[in-house]
Amino acid sequence: MTGILFTARLGSSRLPKKHLIEASGKTFIEWLILRYQNVFKTEINKGNVRFILATSDEPLNRAFEATLEPYNIDVFFGNISNIPMRHLNCADHYDLQNIISIDGDDVLCSPVASYLVYEKLRAGTENDIVASIGLPLGMNSSGYTVSYLRKCMMTARDQKIETDWGR
Repeated sequence: MTGILFTARLGSSRLPKKHLIEASGKTFIEWLILRYQNVFKTEINKGNVRFILATSDEPLNRAFEATLEPYNIDVFFGNISNIPMRHLNCADHYDLQNIISIDGDDVLCSPVASYLVYEKLRAGTENDIVASIGLPLGMNSSGYTVSYLRKCMMTARDQKIETDWGR
């Protein structure tokens, strides 16, 4: 199964709770997830894809549960300061083979680009990492196999890896 992990937290120092800011009656994180659910509807119904919000295990982030309850999306509370480790623990918890990583800040991330990444990962290409390129900032998508993430984390388990960790 492939997990589409929306990585977000509510404790931003520059704009706290930014994911819960409303626009036209829904929060930004809701709009992002709704766009993805529309494109991945068939794969979700087949049980090939699972949507998970991956956040840090801090009390403030519990607000995601109530916001996302109507959308059939799991909320995983994991490592506070190491996002790749949070993703790995989430993958182990939900028995995922592949991850498509969506930054919750990138509300215009392309679900179509993510679907192309999904198809490449599902096809079992030789690549452990698949990414779209060429779209405007914040719209590209990337994904990777859990086995590759596990190898990468062998040397980075206890590091603080938050901002720009995808590089």
